[in-house]
Amino acid sequence: GYLAFELHDFNVARTAFTECYDVWARTEDRDGIAGALNGLGLIDREAGAYPSALTRFHAAREIWESLHNASSTAAAHMNLGTVEIAAGNLQAAK
Repeated sequence: GYLAFELHDFNVARTAFTECYDVWARTEDRDGIAGALNGLGLIDREAGAYPSALTRFHAAREIWESLHNASSTAAAHMNLGTVEIAAGNLQAAK
């Protein structure tokens, strides 16, 4: 998913992240679920679907915080800020 995202092949990326989410949900791998949500949030942000992106990034952040994964939690915070910037909500981005 992340490779397709970086190559701007957002349809392939969305399919890959959705499949990953389904696998991680079946196996109850919370870190994997958060990663898939984060990837889907990136795609939503690029598509201008800011409310959906925010929802996904918040969910990923909550999971990573509960797992005490500081670097991934920080990435989710950064992604939340980038959505707010893209949406023109500079105060919220801070």
